[in-house]
Amino acid sequence: MSYQRLLELEKLISIYDNAYHNLDVELISDEEYNILYLEWKNLLKLFPDHESAIVAGFVPNSGKLVPINEPMLSVNKFNDKEKFLKLAKRYGKYTYEEKLDGVGVRVLYNPDGSIKSAHLRGDGRGGKDITSRLYLVKGIVKQLPKPTGEETEVTGEVTCTEEDFKNYCTEYGLVDKTARSVVSGFLRRDEEAEDETLQLHFIAFHASKNIRDKCKTYPKLVKWFKDHGFNVPNSFEEFPELKPESVFPIDGVVIKDNKLENWDNQPITGYYSFAGCFKYPTDVVLTKVTGVTWGLTTQGFLTGVINFRPVPLLGAILKRCQFHYPALYIKNGLRIGSEIEITRGNEIVPKLLGMVEAGDGDPIAFPDSCPYCEDQLTHPEPDVYRCENNACPGQITARILRLVSDKGLDINGIGEKKAAQLIASGLIEFPHDIFTLTKEDLTKVEIKGNKATKLIAEINYNRKTKSLANWLFAMAIPELGEIRSLAVEDELSGNEEELSTTSVLGLLSSIDALKDLFGIDGIKIASYVIPNYRDLEIFLNYFDWENYTGHTQETKEPRTPVAITGRLKFDRKVLKDILRAKGYCLDNVVTRNSSYLMIGEKPSPGKVALAERYDIPTINISGMGIEDIIAFLEARK
Repeated sequence: MSYQRLLELEKLISIYDNAYHNLDVELISDEEYNILYLEWKNLLKLFPDHESAIVAGFVPNSGKLVPINEPMLSVNKFNDKEKFLKLAKRYGKYTYEEKLDGVGVRVLYNPDGSIKSAHLRGDGRGGKDITSRLYLVKGIVKQLPKPTGEETEVTGEVTCTEEDFKNYCTEYGLVDKTARSVVSGFLRRDEEAEDETLQLHFIAFHASKNIRDKCKTYPKLVKWFKDHGFNVPNSFEEFPELKPESVFPIDGVVIKDNKLENWDNQPITGYYSFAGCFKYPTDVVLTKVTGVTWGLTTQGFLTGVINFRPVPLLGAILKRCQFHYPALYIKNGLRIGSEIEITRGNEIVPKLLGMVEAGDGDPIAFPDSCPYCEDQLTHPEPDVYRCENNACPGQITARILRLVSDKGLDINGIGEKKAAQLIASGLIEFPHDIFTLTKEDLTKVEIKGNKATKLIAEINYNRKTKSLANWLFAMAIPELGEIRSLAVEDELSGNEEELSTTSVLGLLSSIDALKDLFGIDGIKIASYVIPNYRDLEIFLNYFDWENYTGHTQETKEPRTPVAITGRLKFDRKVLKDILRAKGYCLDNVVTRNSSYLMIGEKPSPGKVALAERYDIPTINISGMGIEDIIAFLEARK
């Protein structure tokens, strides 16, 4: 049993590592990950001959690793205030400060005080090198004013202000991202992108042993940070009974042992022993129900959104949330006007906590017929309602929304309203019809001009660049969610058979293989794939198998290389796709072979300098449209 658990943990950790390091997706919290990882490490000791596929729990997809001298760990979190305050008695002398919710970064300095490198958190062996991304971060001292004469490390949290993040989400239409996940995505990229308009900040909280030995206490270390130009977290003389206000996102208050000698010899796994974090209770507001909007899942099951009187919470105006456990609320008398408690899960997603008072308005009830096609709903299980019409516009809308979601093919411009219009106009009958849309088609649903060009280009670009796991998720197969899609891609990549539509559907229709992978849920996956094989085959045939990284065949068509730098007023991916069709290769890297360097707003000085060194012509495109850029290049062919 222990060995089976070891193998199970390795598969889970590999999935979480791949998602976090390669896809910028956090599938579980740091605490949950560390618990699993520590369990795996302990089990590994029982089987010394086992050859693990996990490399110290860290599997970056690209870029070099920077060796880590001291581990970068998480801070143990407490929800019980009394247990948290016991740390003060243990430490004797301590400091309270805000716990910033960002990404841990360590900066290494040469003996002369210049920057050597910077990396993200690893597990004791190495962290992803992000030196080339430091131009995004404000607050990192480029040259220590008082060089130490030896290599020095400064560790901190990279984050952004709440206001900047709110504006960024508004600009790019983000509704389900956290500041931490966006910051992590920026830092993990290997090249610049046009959406890098969010100012990042570095806040120092830790230094290498040579600095700690000089400072002796944490307050003196804080003074050292300030004297050398670093920003530090806000501190408090006493434990704040209420969650402190901050310009940055915070997830609690940290207590730290002031004796820096106790910061030495930290374990490679687990938590820092010299600090702990208190998590404040969730903020809750009261409001009243105004109604329920019923919808369908991808498989036709009834789902709902509960609407309520708008209320402000944590900087946002909340109006609706998912209606989880509707049968329980309906049974307990939920009505129009019922008083309910609302919070924001992880301080982001609106969430219904409970009903305070039922009131005397009209009762909420399940509908008898489908809210889309008006067919009679079936009742296959208690409190479960379903529309059995496979051609129901509601089901197809749900599948389209899953396809275009960020976990699917991440296509902007098609929301619920546009998806419904595309279906009603007959342009989309099956999800794969999205790949055959034309500009003329889009005009029928009032998507015209540049918006239509951008949408078509994004569909074509993402069709060719998104991972197989994204495609598997986009297929909307029951029980095949994000984590299992990653597991299926891993399983297929480990086989000797060449990847293709046939090999993928071969695995997904194999009851025995999927049962080994996912137990009873694997049988459910196969039982859906087998009768829907033909539709899924058509969908997967649009995947770019020839250029998939696991494919053996390489097709490289020569193109005219054009480099680019700076911010644009339109989507860089769209420009890249259009230029590709015109015979150009758009690249973020300036080389001797670059024909031109296109310069937008706030360009990289290094790239401009390279263009001058290699005598490469530059084009200022900050005021140009896509058509102008293409016309300029075409005139010089």
